[in-house]
Amino acid sequence: MRTASATRTSGTSARSPRCSASPTAWPTRCRCSPTPSSSCSAGCPRPRADTCAAACAARHQQPCASPQRGHRAVLADAGAGPARAGHSSARGGQDLDRRLEEAAWVDAVTVSVGWLPGKLRDARFDRRLRQLKAARNWYPLVALNQTGAADIAICGSNHPAYLAAMGRGAGWWDRRKMALERAHLQNSRVIVAHSRLLADQVVEHYGVDAAKIHVAYPPVDTDRFRPVDPARRRALRSALGVDEAQCAFLLASTGHARKGLDLAVEALRGRGAVLLVAGRPPDVQAPHVRYVGYRTAMEEIYPAADFTFMPSRYEPFGLVGIESVLCGTPVLVERRVGCAETLDDEAALRFDADHPESVAAAVDAALDRLRSGRARLAQPLRHIGYAPDTQAHLDTLLAWVERLKASSSADPTEPT
Repeated sequence: MRTASATRTSGTSARSPRCSASPTAWPTRCRCSPTPSSSCSAGCPRPRADTCAAACAARHQQPCASPQRGHRAVLADAGAGPARAGHSSARGGQDLDRRLEEAAWVDAVTVSVGWLPGKLRDARFDRRLRQLKAARNWYPLVALNQTGAADIAICGSNHPAYLAAMGRGAGWWDRRKMALERAHLQNSRVIVAHSRLLADQVVEHYGVDAAKIHVAYPPVDTDRFRPVDPARRRALRSALGVDEAQCAFLLASTGHARKGLDLAVEALRGRGAVLLVAGRPPDVQAPHVRYVGYRTAMEEIYPAADFTFMPSRYEPFGLVGIESVLCGTPVLVERRVGCAETLDDEAALRFDADHPESVAAAVDAALDRLRSGRARLAQPLRHIGYAPDTQAHLDTLLAWVERLKASSSADPTEPT
């Protein structure tokens, strides 16, 4: 049998290991571009083609204000991870950016949906993926994008929970989206949820058996997001026009209603602090709000801030929180944001956005930390309750792949 993984998401380039001409790095996979031969010019062996075919469906778009978001972070190494385990990879999707370094790791299978209106593309993709799975005998199929063909369903969001948090009713398109989400979750043998919050929402809104849901927090590029030295930090602050004596809060957002821009603006009004907004231009005018543009190099923005503000109304995980902490910058985070469950009290000042006094207390605590010189996190990984690197996450997914391949006729259990 062949294994597949399906994703329809955006992609950005991430660093990958070199060719296994350095045999200790990748003993079972050539890092060179795929060729029909069994080895590359350096003599690196190619994996057996029938071991694992990962069909990652990808629709590459422009990166958002803070790259390596959610599924994109997983997808960036989706070819490298299976290859490390000796698997060959096929990535099926709407458009594979051949400029990506990772493109050399996969045999692409394209699902053409660009001719359809945006809201119809998921349904077309789902139907075509079901056909491909049956025709090519892909098993188990790991799906980041929602599809009823999934054997291992990656759960990165929950639409009914989003609608409830935003105070919205379900329209016709919402019901179609939820029907596909239901099939994605209920048809799968295993669900990998990106937070305990999401796992609980899957049970609440879709009635899925909790026994098949397992939490694996999403990965972050730990080489890219890291603290900088004081001189570099001063330079980054200066480039943003932030005075040394000024307290700077950062809000990264391309969807201000969901991300709670209005809450952040009000919470910092009259506090003598500046709110830096990265992403979409803010739709409010206030003296303490400064737009710093649409940013792709967020590793240069997090260290410049004193705190990252996360007052989101709905945030199933929130990679911004982990990226910020990895850069040494603590977060003010709404208690219902998924990443809050992974951060200790030094890294996260929690608040309840439904109660203004709770938000004000978190801002007070942040300003007090800054005045007393306790705002920076010198050893960020100590404050994060899981291993955030990409390989650790991929190892978890591959453990499920191997477990399902070995026990396809029985209920899977937690991989060891």
